[in-house]
Amino acid sequence: MQTSTHETARHRTRRVATGEAGKLAYPKLLSSDHRLFWLAAYLRDLAEAQALYDLYIEVTRRKRSEVVRYATIGAWGHARNEACCIADHVLRDGLILFAHPATTALDEVPA
Repeated sequence: MQTSTHETARHRTRRVATGEAGKLAYPKLLSSDHRLFWLAAYLRDLAEAQALYDLYIEVTRRKRSEVVRYATIGAWGHARNEACCIADHVLRDGLILFAHPATTALDEVPA
């Protein structure tokens, strides 16, 4: 007995989208007087911006409504702009060499 395309599509397993955000560092936010505060804030904002972009791609792939697509890309744009503003602080503090997802600069910070 053959199954219809609708039944076949309904029985497919759902894939969970992990995206790139799951691979980025998401350090604990330090106190504002800590010398690595801006670095931790930048890495957090970078991960959040990537998560929003991954969400936008997922929303677009699933053909959601236009307002949902615009809202997610708008939120991604705001998060990216915030990360750029924080990158200025990281640059000013001389920590730009440590501002990448694989940094170990924050490993020594006590929890």
